[in-house]
Amino acid sequence: MRLPGTHLSKQLIPTFLSLVGTFFFFQMICLSAATLNGPNKLTRSNQADIEKNADQIFQIFKALSYENKNQFHKANRIWLTFPNSSNKVKTHLILNSLTLKGEVAPPLRIETKEQYLLVLRYFIWRGDWEKAREITEQLSKIGLQSDEIRLETIRLNLLLGNYEKTKSLLESFDSHNKQFQLQKDILLGWYFVLIENEQKASRQLLKIESNYLYIPFHLYFPGEVFLKSKDTKLILNKMMIRFPTDNSLFEIYSQNLIAERDWEALKNTLDAQEDLLGLNRKSLVRADIPLSITQKSATPSDLNEEKPQSADHYDLQARLALQNNQWEKLKIIAQLYKKHFPNLIDGDLYLVAYFEKIGEKEKADKILKRLRLKPGASRSQ
Repeated sequence: MRLPGTHLSKQLIPTFLSLVGTFFFFQMICLSAATLNGPNKLTRSNQADIEKNADQIFQIFKALSYENKNQFHKANRIWLTFPNSSNKVKTHLILNSLTLKGEVAPPLRIETKEQYLLVLRYFIWRGDWEKAREITEQLSKIGLQSDEIRLETIRLNLLLGNYEKTKSLLESFDSHNKQFQLQKDILLGWYFVLIENEQKASRQLLKIESNYLYIPFHLYFPGEVFLKSKDTKLILNKMMIRFPTDNSLFEIYSQNLIAERDWEALKNTLDAQEDLLGLNRKSLVRADIPLSITQKSATPSDLNEEKPQSADHYDLQARLALQNNQWEKLKIIAQLYKKHFPNLIDGDLYLVAYFEKIGEKEKADKILKRLRLKPGASRSQ
């Protein structure tokens, strides 16, 4: 099972990851004015205070507007007017310094987690790996960490090809924040792609899809009404391809196949789920269906296709298959019997037994009706 997109050149992957980082970097531009600690709260002590505070709020929105228009020089001039600037204001000054000069120019200093994260994301976005690495080393030395910083460190190591370090960081990452957990799962998926473990990459993709990207199937189709639709089978087939790991969907899908007595389709689905996804769904299937459905299919390669010296060889194998409830194996034996001993009816009779055991009585009756048109055929011929 090949993960879609793995045929793309690995040279494109760092570009993709860097573009993702752009989103986080420019989030910093949109800091809410309400969180800035520089201006004082509005007071009703006198008209002058009210007007002063109103002017400060206006200046904050004006600076944010300039940043949004990439007019960072004008924004900087406004931020510098705030006396005793708060960390939030300093974060904006650092952002503008990075944008205009490519560095945190003195007298500015990086002090808070938010500021370190901003600078780290900026250098990753610029592709300045050495400076980004220096920031992560500084954070490690001073013990300043957060979920977001750890995620950026993982992404940096992926971009640098440090897969052993990436693996260690991914294994140690744990967060109760679902957004951060999703980012970690996406990075884990890229890790599997980059180390060319397609099977694990595919399963990780399914995990992300199941956990984050859609509402459970049963919330869309609440059972009775949906099952009466004439297009049910077609819709279910499409849904199973889209969401192959959804338990609720599989239960409805299998019930529909059982109602139609489409044993072959049910068996193929069970085998595919086990072979491709490592999911054993057989315990979810109703107990009163033919036993052969929950057995692995036999193939002609499981048996010797060369013609034996005597038909007794197939008789012995067929009796053992019947005794052990190996219906798929019985089917192959019957087919080989008919191929190598076409003048005997035993192969047809074993095929009749196969169809009866799996609940396909109409097919069994059809063979018996045909056999009545062949009088005299027997083992002795």
